[in-house]
Amino acid sequence: MLASRLFTPGLLRTAAGTTRTATTRMPAAVGATVASTKQSRALSTNKPIDELILDDHREIFALWRDFQSSLSASSSSSHNQSSPGTSHQQLAAHHGAAGASAANKPKGKAGSSTSPQSSTLSYGGGPQFTTGEENTRPVDTEFAARKIQGTNDKNDGDGAEGASMKSVHERTKIANSLFRAIVIHSVAEEVVVYPELRAIRGDSVVDQLLADQQQVENELFELDNMPVTHPDFVPRLTKIMHALELHTADEEKVEMPELRARLNDEWLVSLGTRFQAIKQLVPTRPHPSAPTQPTLEALVGMMTAPLDYLRDRLGGREFVKPSSEAIKEETKVRG
Repeated sequence: MLASRLFTPGLLRTAAGTTRTATTRMPAAVGATVASTKQSRALSTNKPIDELILDDHREIFALWRDFQSSLSASSSSSHNQSSPGTSHQQLAAHHGAAGASAANKPKGKAGSSTSPQSSTLSYGGGPQFTTGEENTRPVDTEFAARKIQGTNDKNDGDGAEGASMKSVHERTKIANSLFRAIVIHSVAEEVVVYPELRAIRGDSVVDQLLADQQQVENELFELDNMPVTHPDFVPRLTKIMHALELHTADEEKVEMPELRARLNDEWLVSLGTRFQAIKQLVPTRPHPSAPTQPTLEALVGMMTAPLDYLRDRLGGREFVKPSSEAIKEETKVRG
């Protein structure tokens, strides 16, 4: 049963404009479950995969905006709420220039440590988030630290008791939602999208994308059990989101356009449908030791997801949707 495969034919355009038959392998059990899920929940949106990827990026970074705004709301700092943490203007500037810089960035084999205990996060090499570009956006971790420290200092550094219970509760819900959105998106992308990219862009590009996401998941794994009032939480999350911004900018400006150029519209929509269906079946918490080979990742995810849902329910874990204001701002940045 585990060795069987479900082959879905489609047309793949080559650079020369000719077409060839493309196949995507998926475990039979996963394929049957996905088909059932599509029928019962009407998951097909008729959206191509590149648009769905962009939708997920908007949601993730809108939640990040809301998290940063929650810091501003709970702090007596004189910083303006519209520019907390890593500057949104900086994100927009980098995002606009990402296409040219990412296209020239060397892509190597994944060679960094993937140990969940590692606290050093890099993107394309080095803990300073250097990517081979001449200029990289700074990570304002000092500002983030001041935000949380300023709240704690009000009550003699008493951690969660030093902040408004309401603001801490709201911040925790946003963090829960952010982590869940990142994990679900990443796993579905690795199962559905990366096999297509590997056939088009080659092993080195996809191996680097996997290494980037592995490092993010390693850090999320540690933060998942850390209270949002811990003094290390915000600086570490800020670094994660900075690295993720660089990663997603590459996908939006380089990888997704390449996918759209090489695949026909029908196949792009088919990938989008399967992407949405797989998102219903994957884990909701970070599991850095999980395999990244698509077939194994799908099978392990199907076994792990119910446990995550059970943990969320029994633990009373709460979630929120990103605010409409944050979504609007991300739409301005990402189009």
